[in-house]
Formats: sequence, C-alpha cells, structure tokens
Amino acid sequence: SRVWIMITLYEADLSRVNVGDAVNMKLPYDPTKKFAGTINYIYPEIDLNSRTVQARVEINNNDGFLRPGMFADIDIVKDLGETLALPVDAIIDTGMRSLVFIQTDSLVFEPKEIEIGPRVGGFVPVLGGLNSGDHVIINANFLIDAESKLQAVLQRSDSPILGGHEG
Repeated sequence: SRVWIMITLYEADLSRVNVGDAVNMKLPYDPTKKFAGTINYIYPEIDLNSRTVQARVEINNNDGFLRPGMFADIDIVKDLGETLALPVDAIIDTGMRSLVFIQTDSLVFEPKEIEIGPRVGGFVPVLGGLNSGDHVIINANFLIDAESKLQAVLQRSDSPILGGHEG
C-alpha cells in the first residue's frame, strides 16, 4: 500500500532539502497520473564519482499501480521566498562564471557577471550582480555572445585572418 521511491540529489542541493519535504511525482509516460509524498530519509553517504546523495520518498500506492524499477519525475516542493530570477536562457555559463548581457544604450549591450542560485523550473535566482533597473537581455544571447567575440577579434590589429594590417 506504500512504496519507497529512491531519488538522487546533487551535493550542492543538500543544504536546501530536508526530511519531511513534500514531493510531487509523475510518470514520464503518463503525466496525467500524479502522486504526492514526503522525503522520509536522506542517506548519509555521498557517491564519490557522481557527487550525489540518495534520498527516500514514501508514496501511497493503494491501487498497486507503482512497480519496482519504474522511472519517475520528482519535484520537491519548497517555499524559497521571493527573489529576483531570470529565465535560464538569459544566462551564459562560461564554466567559470555566469554572465548576462545588460542593455546600456539602445544598441549597446555589455556582459555583466552575476551570482546565481539553483535552477528552479525554467528560472534561476539571482543572488548578486544585478542592480535595480538593469535591462537584462533574455533572448538572442547566443547571437550577442558570438557578436562580442567577433568584435574582440576585429579589434586586434594583428589578426591576419581578418586583414588587420593595411598594405
């Protein structure tokens, strides 16, 4: 009548997940069927290769629909409070830092480094780096980033590929 669902948590998310947190579960092949449960145990061991931790969720299964080995999509229900957030597509992740493009003039865009939190749905909370009134570009970041790289190359006077030298 009750089943345990094993979920994988990233090490970086451990400080935000607690025993007793509510979860919503759906099956990828039948999103109309929904289940609710709670995290009732977080295992103490971290997998050294994946940097993840297993947690156990207990869910009601009175109808016997859920079976061992099934895959599921789990959402952990948390009130994270109110914060500034940006769509994931607005952020350029360089691997070392997170950047957004700020519109400083009608046709001028400048990269700005920001500090972000964990992804929540299609959004990322901004923890620092933006000011009130900043106009963040949320579409076409790939094109802006590519254009800024092209401009950097064009400004180098010693670029033989683009004919930086006269003569």
